[in-house]
Amino acid sequence: MSPIGTTESKCSVVPTGLNFIFHNVFPVLKHWAIITSSLTGLNLTTQESGLLPIQNPKSKIQNGLIVRDVQKSFRTPAGGTLEVLRGVSFVVEAGEMVAVMGASGAGKTTLLHIVGGLEEADSGVVLLNDFNIARARSTELARFRNREVGFVFQFHHLLSDLTAAENVAVPLLISRASMQESIRRARVALERVHLLERAEHPVGQLSGGEQQRVALARAIVCEPGLVLADEPTGNLDKEVGDEIGALLASFCLDNGATLIVATHNERLASSCDRVLRLDGGQIEKSRDEGGGMRDE
Repeated sequence: MSPIGTTESKCSVVPTGLNFIFHNVFPVLKHWAIITSSLTGLNLTTQESGLLPIQNPKSKIQNGLIVRDVQKSFRTPAGGTLEVLRGVSFVVEAGEMVAVMGASGAGKTTLLHIVGGLEEADSGVVLLNDFNIARARSTELARFRNREVGFVFQFHHLLSDLTAAENVAVPLLISRASMQESIRRARVALERVHLLERAEHPVGQLSGGEQQRVALARAIVCEPGLVLADEPTGNLDKEVGDEIGALLASFCLDNGATLIVATHNERLASSCDRVLRLDGGQIEKSRDEGGGMRDE
């Protein structure tokens, strides 16, 4: 039985206790990016674009992603400044799967957080679907994250007292979907990651690989146009890591979603369309076949 109770049969579970979660737990976690409040009505555009036409007709990302001269630094405990990103620029086309590689501390996580609107850049431009992430207000970013972006984190960030289905349903509840519809779609997402049989299990009782599949289902349940995955296989063994990588690729190919994955996993990186290497706070350049310089 669900730890917070149910009112219907297992085939159509509607957790009554989610009322309590929604009104009491969510406010406490309001700064947690995954369940940041979602409002209605985005009507934000900019004049900056310049990408090739969409290649995958399924993609929700019509104009791709542009990252231009993004800089980010942090204050150190000693009062100094640590420069993490120093003028990062690249373009990701609609429907493309891109790996970001680099040494630990190179700024991969920071870059993903900036692209996803979780963290503010010191300067630079980040555009997705002509939405200027770098200049958006907090309420605009909340809507953007809920509708357009799916996050997969290395350490899951699941609510351990909730079942797998309830965890996956959280972004839908925040987007004002009904509880019954949210649980229905959560079960569909769990089926996509081959975990439907665990839908009613508290996530604290699941293995690490199963928890990462729940996190993946939560990331894709709103069918985002952009998926950002931060070391999604970092704590998993080779076999389970390969499975997570295959599930990510399958969702993106089936839905035309754009994927950016930060990883040390060479096997996962090699399955992507392209690899960007972050070093010294910048994207390394590589020579193309014509002898010119380009981003990898």
